[in-house]
Parts: sequence; C-alpha cells; structure tokens
Amino acid sequence: MTEKIMENVWKEIKAAGNVDEEDKEIYLFGIYQGLIFLLNVVTALLTGIILDMFLESVLFLICFIPLRIFAGGYHAKTQFRCYVMSTVTTVILLYLIAFLQKNMGVDVIAVYIVAACIIWKFAPVQDKNKPLDLDEQKKYRKRVRSLLILISCVSGGLHLWGNDVVPAVAVSVVCQLAIVLIWGKYKNYTLDCTSAV
Repeated sequence: MTEKIMENVWKEIKAAGNVDEEDKEIYLFGIYQGLIFLLNVVTALLTGIILDMFLESVLFLICFIPLRIFAGGYHAKTQFRCYVMSTVTTVILLYLIAFLQKNMGVDVIAVYIVAACIIWKFAPVQDKNKPLDLDEQKKYRKRVRSLLILISCVSGGLHLWGNDVVPAVAVSVVCQLAIVLIWGKYKNYTLDCTSAV
C-alpha cells in the first residue's frame, strides 16, 4: 500500500515540476523520511497533550531533535521499531521530567554532568547507514558541543532562578542522548567484531 501511495506522490511531483526519472528514489526517500519524522513529532506532541505535559513535550523536542541529528547514535533496524521505541521513550521521559521538576537536587545535577561528559566525548556516533567523513565528524562534534553548552547554560540559569521545567527537560534529554550514544557505540563495536571474524 505504501508503494502505491508513493507512486501517486511521484506522479504528482513529475506533473508539478521538471524532475528526472533517475532522481525518483531520492525524492521519494526524502518525502518518506519527512513523513516519518512528522509522525514522530505529532505523536510526541499528542503524548504531551494526553499526559497534560504539552509544554514539556515541546521543550523536549526543541532540545532533543537538534542534538540527536548531529550526535547520531543507535538507530533501530526498521521504521516501525523506531516509531514504537520513540513513542515508548517519549512517555517514559515525560514522566521522568514530571518527577525531576519536583526533585531537582545535587544528585540529579551530578547525573547530568556525567551524561553531558559522555556526549562531549563520544558525539558524533555514526551509523552504518550514515557514515561520516572526518570533516563531517569535526563539524557535527562542534555543533553538538555548542548545543550542549547552550542547553546547559540556559537550564542552569533557569534552575538558579527557580524554574525547573527546562532543567528537568535538559536532564532527560542529555541522559537519553548519552544512552543512545553508548548503545550506538556498542552496536558499532559488535558489528566490527562480527565482520572481523
């Protein structure tokens, strides 16, 4: 069914502009990925509405998406598995954010610092489907570190000001990303080991 829909989309693209048949796969892949991304964002926002945490879900997406794009890390094998994992993770993280807003202490800040150090050290973690050359690695590392500094400064300032919504989101995002990076590094390591055998 998806193929039929994408074929109709391709017909509309061809009718609308001057595109080559040989670029069909590139166009359709981009549109498909965009729709999957949009589905994940809408699901996260709906989850936030259902849990009465819409603001937190918006802040989570604002912090997580740019970091995840440049930091890389683990990727599920299928789009469906990715969607399910993202949805379950969003629910867990929103509950964690609600908990952290009432329990922001030194121990939480220590966990944040450890997770931020993991990201600082490992990012970007490439995937076999998205290998990075040295220039891309340097560029992505710089962007991840800049975003990490920005998020840390904003959330730290707001915590000192007495607002723990953004700091709770920041802790959740940074811890989630650290886990994704470690998982990605482990997956790459096991792939390297099996291919060497």
